Amino acid sequence: MVQSLIRELSANFAGLQWRLVLLLTEHGSTETISHDANKDTAMLVLSRKQDEKIIIGDNITLMVVSIQGDKVRLGIEAPKEVTIHREEVYRAIQEERSRHSTDAPSS
Repeated sequence: MVQSLIRELSANFAGLQWRLVLLLTEHGSTETISHDANKDTAMLVLSRKQDEKIIIGDNITLMVVSIQGDKVRLGIEAPKEVTIHREEVYRAIQEERSRHSTDAPSS
């Protein structure tokens, strides 16, 4: 249902970013879905307290381990074959791979 709603809103607001807030009365929490019509992705924004978890798919668990000031420590349980990086590390790896692919001699 949410995906069809995102597609419908994307069609109506093509090229614009928008935010849709869903109130989950059963759990008393608020979830926010952000969608950028220029990308084929959406971001679900959830509120969690310390020691609460988020389940991604069937085999990835994200837990808020601690909150200290403006820092949040996260624990991630995932299969060994799933790579997990901080964004800046991931970008550095991608840049390095790109450099190596352009520097490689042609055969």
